[in-house]
Amino acid sequence: VIQSLLRNLAPEALSFASIFTAEALRLASHPFGSRVLQCCFENLPNRQRSPLIEEVLNRGHLRELFLTQFGVKLYHSVDSQGRVVAELRGRFLDMAKHKFASHICEKALLYYNSDASRALIDEILDSNSIRCMMRDQYANYVLQTALRIELGQRKKLLIENVEGELKKRQNLSRAYMSLQQSLNDVVEC
Repeated sequence: VIQSLLRNLAPEALSFASIFTAEALRLASHPFGSRVLQCCFENLPNRQRSPLIEEVLNRGHLRELFLTQFGVKLYHSVDSQGRVVAELRGRFLDMAKHKFASHICEKALLYYNSDASRALIDEILDSNSIRCMMRDQYANYVLQTALRIELGQRKKLLIENVEGELKKRQNLSRAYMSLQQSLNDVVEC
């Protein structure tokens, strides 16, 4: 009902939406509340939308939202000033390994300007991060996205690091197979 009101009433009749500001985080963490907030972000005039966005962004709630399935839904609605990248910086690897936040990491790589994407990719260029991402069920998708979108020298570094890790795994697999063969030989004797 509220979503329908937000979509169909004239902007001057939407003054009731200001009551959502105090409850923005709680709404954002709820399946239906997050949809109501999204409708607010999409349909309210800027003077009413801004306090809601500021409540979510400026009170440090953005990272909390990244970790919920409903926060992903709000992602496109609230990030008009690129604050998502600021929240991801320094935590990109940890967020990439999270079930819901990994989607936001991928979108940040895909939809931001190249400088912001480069800053995030710089965080994962070392082999330890790449190894960790290759082994993680969520972060490996973020790594694949980085490989798809990055160009130039960073792409070359990403590819070299991934190939290096793949070779290590391949050599490790050979070592395990040799060890297994040795065990089989010993057991047969």
